[in-house]
Amino acid sequence: MRRRAAGLLTALLLAVPSMAADDAVTAGLDLRLRWESLDHGDWADGGDARLLHRAMPWLDVSAQPLHVRLRGIAAGVEGMRDRPGPPDRTGLDLLEAAVGIDLAQGGDIDLMLTVGRALLGLGSERLVGRRYGANVPQPFDGARMRVAGGGWQVDLLALRPVIAGSGDLDDAPGQGRFLRGAYATIDAGQGTLDAYLLATGQDTARYAQGAGRESRRTAGLRLAGSDGNWTWNGEGMWQWGRFAGTEIRAWSLASEVGYRLPGPGLSPRLLLRANIASGDASPADGRLGTFNPLYPRAKYFGELTPIGPRNMVNLHPGLELDLGAGFQLSAAGVFYWRQRRADGLYGLSGQVLRPAEPDAGRFVGRQGELVLGWEGRGLTAAASFSLFRPGRFVRGTGPARTITLVGLELGWSL
Repeated sequence: MRRRAAGLLTALLLAVPSMAADDAVTAGLDLRLRWESLDHGDWADGGDARLLHRAMPWLDVSAQPLHVRLRGIAAGVEGMRDRPGPPDRTGLDLLEAAVGIDLAQGGDIDLMLTVGRALLGLGSERLVGRRYGANVPQPFDGARMRVAGGGWQVDLLALRPVIAGSGDLDDAPGQGRFLRGAYATIDAGQGTLDAYLLATGQDTARYAQGAGRESRRTAGLRLAGSDGNWTWNGEGMWQWGRFAGTEIRAWSLASEVGYRLPGPGLSPRLLLRANIASGDASPADGRLGTFNPLYPRAKYFGELTPIGPRNMVNLHPGLELDLGAGFQLSAAGVFYWRQRRADGLYGLSGQVLRPAEPDAGRFVGRQGELVLGWEGRGLTAAASFSLFRPGRFVRGTGPARTITLVGLELGWSL
C-alpha cells in the first residue's frame, strides 16, 4: 500500500507543473489543536487529559477538463490512557488524492468522474460522513460518477472505506468493507429532497447477539429546508440484508426542527431533535433488527458522544445564541432510551458497550452540554463542558459513574 500511495502522490505532483500557467491553483494548510479532559469514560473509574494535534496541507488544481485534489494529514494524540484508534491518530498519510474529469461540458447535463481517495459527506452525514470532528477524518478509495442537471444531481458510488494506521503511508481499505450505491438530490422549492440506495458490507460485524459477516442494504428519503424563521431536516431509513446467516430488518427515523425567535439581540434559535434507531427484538428469532449507521459524522450527539444511534430512542432539545463579534453559545440536553429491551447498548463505531439485559429497563441516561465558540480571520476557537448521568439500564449492567468532558480547541486555516 505504501508503494501504491507514494506512486499515486508522485504521479499527481508531476502532473501539476505540466498544466497551463492560467490554470486555477489553490493551496492551504489546516491546523487543529485540541485539549480535553475525560473522566469516567464508559461510566467506569479513571480518566485522562489528552492533547490531540492535526495538520492537513492541501492543494487543488483545476485545468479543464481535469481537477486534482491533494490533501495530506499528520495527526496524533498524547496522554490517552486507552490505546488510540483510527479516529485518533495516523502518521504522515494521504487523506485525499483524487482526479476529477469533466466528461460533459456546455450542455444541459454535467457529467464528472472522480477517481482516487476523497472525503465524502452525503446529506446530513447521518449515514456517510467525513468524520471531520474526529482527529482523523474518514476517506474513501474508489470512483464516483456525478450526473447533474437543472435542480437535480445523482452520485453513483463504488468505494472502499480507508482504515487509518498508526504509521506513515499505511492507511488502506480492509476488513472486507465496501460502499456502493446511488444518492440523488432534487430541488424541492423551499428545500431539498434526497433519495438513496446504498449497499455495504464487512467481514466481521459485532452485535449483542454475536459476530459474523454482514451484507446490508439501506434505502432512505430525506427532506430538508427552511421557511422564514423555521428550518427542518427529517430522514427515514430502511435496512435489509444478511448477518451471520440470519436476515436483517432494521430502520431509523431522524428529525430536527429549528425556529429562530424574531426581534433584536442574540438571535436565539430553538432546536428539537428526535431520533429512533431500531434494536433487535430477540437473539433467537433468526433475524437481526439492530440499525447500523454505517459511517456517520463524528460528534453525532454533541462534543460528548458515548452512545451511537443503534437500538436508541433519543430526545435532544437545544438553544443557540449569537453573542456578536464572532461568538456563539449553544446549550443542549439529551435523553436516551433503548428501543428494544432484548438488545444491548452500542458506541458510535458499533462496539457493544453493554450486553442485552431485558430486566434492566429502557432508560440509558441524560446528557447536558455547553459550547462557546468563536470564529474570525481564519481562526476558530471553542470551549465546551459536557456530562452524562447514567440511568437505570447503565446502573443495572455495570459501572455507572457520571462521565464528564472538558474541551478546549483551536483551529487555523491558511
